[in-house]
Amino acid sequence: MSKVYVRVKPKMGLQQFHRCAIMFTLAWALFEVDDATKERLENEQMLETSLEKPEGYVETASVDNPNQDATGTAGNTAASGPTELSDAEKLAAIKEAMTALDKTVDGNWTKSGLPNATVLTAAVGFDVSAAQRDEVWAELEAVRLAAEAAAAGQAGAQ
Repeated sequence: MSKVYVRVKPKMGLQQFHRCAIMFTLAWALFEVDDATKERLENEQMLETSLEKPEGYVETASVDNPNQDATGTAGNTAASGPTELSDAEKLAAIKEAMTALDKTVDGNWTKSGLPNATVLTAAVGFDVSAAQRDEVWAELEAVRLAAEAAAAGQAGAQ
């Protein structure tokens, strides 16, 4: 097991990013991961990693309980390790990745015009099933169609 400090690269414009079923934020956090996960995190373009304590890192664990932060809840420390995402968190991550897909890159999309589940899997760091992709895509399409209908209604009223 290796200890690595990780955060979302501030220049990426994201508040959070999921990789290897772990949610990362702009704040530095310390994780204890296996060597393969460490290598994957170090190679992720959306993340910044450090083996040494980085400037700006704030210790969240208390001395009495290394899994507890100042608020008394489990902190994001090496002792607590990676946390599994809930289904709602996974769908939110898929939605975020889906809306960030470059529409001009053919490989991001299937022949039927759906987001490529393999590309989404790479973006979120966990397996995205076709059913999950379809669920989120249907939600996004419903919002898009409703917005278009509202715009058309406003244009017709003028």
